[in-house]
Order: sequence, then structure tokens, then C-alpha cells
Amino acid sequence: MTKDVFSLLHLFFSSDDTYRLDLTGTEANLTVAKQAVELAMARLKRGDLQAAERLLKHAVALDPGSPGASTALAALLEEQGRLSAAIDVLTGTARLGHAGVAMLVQLGRLSRSLGDLPAAGHWLERARLAVPDDPAVRIELAALAIECDRPGQVEELLGNLTAVDSRVLAARAQWMSSTGRFAEAEQCLREQLAANPHDAGAFHALSMLPTVTLTARDEDSLHAILRDGSSRRASTHALLALARRAERDGHYESAFRLFSEAKRRQREGLRPQREAHRAMFERHATWQEPEVLEALEPVALSSAKPIWVIGMPRSGTTLVEQMLDAHPQIRGLGEVEYVRVLVEAVEEASGMPFPAGIGTTATSAARAAASVYLSRLSQRAPGASWVIDKLPHNFLRAGILHALCPSGIFVHCRRDAVANCWSVFTHEFADSHDYATDLGALGEYHRLYETLLRKWRDTLGDRLVEVDLETVVRSPREALSPVLSAAGLDWHHGCALPHANPRPVLTPSAVAVRQQVGRSDAAKHLPYLPWLGALTSALGRP
Repeated sequence: MTKDVFSLLHLFFSSDDTYRLDLTGTEANLTVAKQAVELAMARLKRGDLQAAERLLKHAVALDPGSPGASTALAALLEEQGRLSAAIDVLTGTARLGHAGVAMLVQLGRLSRSLGDLPAAGHWLERARLAVPDDPAVRIELAALAIECDRPGQVEELLGNLTAVDSRVLAARAQWMSSTGRFAEAEQCLREQLAANPHDAGAFHALSMLPTVTLTARDEDSLHAILRDGSSRRASTHALLALARRAERDGHYESAFRLFSEAKRRQREGLRPQREAHRAMFERHATWQEPEVLEALEPVALSSAKPIWVIGMPRSGTTLVEQMLDAHPQIRGLGEVEYVRVLVEAVEEASGMPFPAGIGTTATSAARAAASVYLSRLSQRAPGASWVIDKLPHNFLRAGILHALCPSGIFVHCRRDAVANCWSVFTHEFADSHDYATDLGALGEYHRLYETLLRKWRDTLGDRLVEVDLETVVRSPREALSPVLSAAGLDWHHGCALPHANPRPVLTPSAVAVRQQVGRSDAAKHLPYLPWLGALTSALGRP
């Protein structure tokens, strides 16, 4: 037997798994690798991510050219937010010449997420050469074209297909909505539904458009989706669409029940990790010892300086970023996650969850990764003095960003807590935002966020500019002039006209941003107050 087989046996032969390694032909690495993948899948079903990861790493080591093992390992790493590690795994297989189209698309998507746009283009063009009209390739190339400010290319990629499928129609509808062309977005979604009348995702997207009121026939189709025992996500989409229809009709009690049932469906198999959230906030609040801050020497800026727009989701971050982007000296990038480069480098160097370990083994890694991160931001903003990194949850990383880049500015978007939490509750977020599926957990999460922001006010001082959503809507110049002043810039009239900004908006706030300032959903929670006891109690409100 090989050493790798003995390692597998040592780790798992005595476990209580119903799967066992078949010792017949164990001299063949390919056989053992395949069995390791099967055992890893069993471990994943049981939620044992560490064991699954170890098994998949063994499988990749035994058979480096196996797309199955490397793809499974990369998917597991991506789910944990370890995008750089996932890219390394897939790149190893691709360099051996075993990358199929799906792997090339995955490499392109992950590279784009981390801001490595040249690498993303390399992998996706390879995929396009193999299958020019593949919908997945076209959609990912369109996403890259959006980040590279090539709207004409987006139109070509999503419009010139010999056979358009539902995925392309959905992507095209999102593109139309992101640029304010709601009638064209509705047309794409109706084409989706003509092909598949039970497409819950299309109904959900329709319900988000300001120009659309779902019909009685639409409602019948949504109820049919629910009766058919659809998937968790399809059920969630159908219920959210029905809830918005009830809300527009003024039936708030029915809408509340539908929103709550949608979140209950989404919560199935999740369970909000309240203790984990408290531990996470504690880590981010307590790591900053003076000697650690001194060790994190500032990183030289390559070009534009960053403006970090932070806050709870649904607090106005998209609107504020779109308004600031209208200034000729400021460049907004949309919602990007380039900061993951920094987070992952610290975790890899320290072996601990971010930001623990910065003060021991990760300071040099943090500085190196920060250089990459700031460089990728600057590359997206040629000619601009400032570049906006708008990611709401960067409020968790304000400490390390402050230490590494003291020339940047933090713009904290605030909103009434009840209004903010209710808006979060009525929108779909990824499963990683499990707190958003339960009103009590959501209220607790908001209180943790408020506590952390009190610390950042003390730490950041005048580098933190706070902006209230209600003031932004009522008086843009009053709200945003302090931000521009902190950046050494004068007021620009375009900052008050976010609906006129042609740049696409790809967050759920696209609809609100495309309406003239002065209209707001700040009071949309008020009709629901009779049923929000769990939320107000968790927030500490009377």
C-alpha cells in the first residue's frame, strides 16, 4: 500500500462512517482517490467540513488531474470564503490540461470576485474558445464586462445567442434592471415564464420591479409552485413574490405572514448561529493592541485613495455610493469583495479566523496582501483621486483597513434600526447571512453591529463620516458635503441625481437608486409594527 492509503486508513478506518475504503486494488491511486471523494461527500452530508476537506485534499494529491476531486474541493473552499485557496486548487488541475469548461468558468468567476480581472479574462476566453455560445460562459463574461465598464459587450454577450435559455434571460433581465430599463427587464422575465410557467425566480425578480404588479394569473402560478413541493429556494422566491403583491394591495397582515413563511422556508437546514456571531464580533472588536497597530505599518498607495462605504445591509450604502460616484474625482466600483484577498492572507498565515493572529504571525502577510488589494482597487479607477470600496460588512474590517491605509475615508451609512432590520428581513440574502432569516436573531445582530461601531468611532475619529439615510433622501447636499470635505473636494451637482448616473447597479437596491431622490421606503416598516415584537424586543426598543 502507498503512504497516502495508510494516511486515509489512519484517519478514517476506525470511524463510524457507513462508507469504508475498499482495499481491493488499493495500489492504484486513482481508485483510492475516487473512494476518498465518495467518503468526503458522506462527511459533507453530516456537516463535518474539516474531515471532508482533508479527504478531498488527499484525493487531489493522489490524482492531481482529476476534475471531480479538485472541483469538489474548490467548491468546499469557496463555501467557506477561501477563494484564493479554491483558485490554487483549480489552477493546479487546469495547468495539467484537465480543465473542462465548467472549471474554466469557475476560475474566471473566482478571479473576478478577488479583483484579478486579467486572470478572469484569461480563463473565460479559454472557455469561450471551446464553446462560444455556452450560456454559463456568456453570463460570466458579461459580469466581467460590467466590471470593466464595457456596456456594449454586455449587450452583445447577453443578446446575440442562437438559442437563448432561461439563464441568459435572467441575466439579461438583471442587466436591464440595473440600468433602469424596467420595461425591458419585464419583457425578458415574461419570456422566461412563457418557457417555464413555474420559474419562481422569474416571479421573484418581477415582484421587485417598480413597474410591475403581479396579476391574479401570476398569483395562481405561484400557489401552484408552492403546492408542487418545490425546492427550498423556489418556495422562498414564490412566497416573497406573494408577500410583495399583498403589500402593494395594502394587506399588511397577510404580507407579514408571507414574508415570515418565506424566511422560515429559507431557514430550513440553517439555524442562525447566534453564539458564532457574538464570537465573530468580539474577535473584530478586541484584536487591536497598540503593539499590533504599530506592527501594521501603512501600505503605500499605488494611485487612488479608498473611500470605504460601510453599514448594515439595506442601510443606504448603494445609494450613497452611486451619488458619490457622480463626482468627477471619485470612482465607484459597485459592490466588490476584493478585501477577501486581505482576509484570506491573514487567515492562511495565522491559521486562525480573521482577524485573530494578526499580532503573532500575520503582520507581514497582511501588509503584502493589502498592497495587492489596494492595487486592484486603483487599477479600476484610472484618473480618479478616490475609489469607492462599497461592501457593507467591511464595518467588521475597519480596524485593519485603518491601520494599513490611514489615508482612506470611512463613510458609515445609518438608518433607523427597526426600518433597517425589517428591510433586511423582506429581501433575499445568501445563506451565509443566516441572521437575516429570523427577526430575533436579526435584532441581536444589529445590536452587535452598533456596539462595534461605537468602538470604531473612538478608533477612527474624524476619518469616519456618518451619513443618515433619511437625510440623504431629504437633503443630499447636507448629507454628503461632509464626505466630500473630508476628501478635499467641492460639492458637485451630479451627486444629487443618482437616478441619472448611467453606471449599472447590481444590488437589490437598484430599483430605489433609479428613482429620484426624495422618494424613500424609510417608513415601509410602520404598517408592520403590530407584528414586530420579536424584533423590537431584540433591539431593546420599548
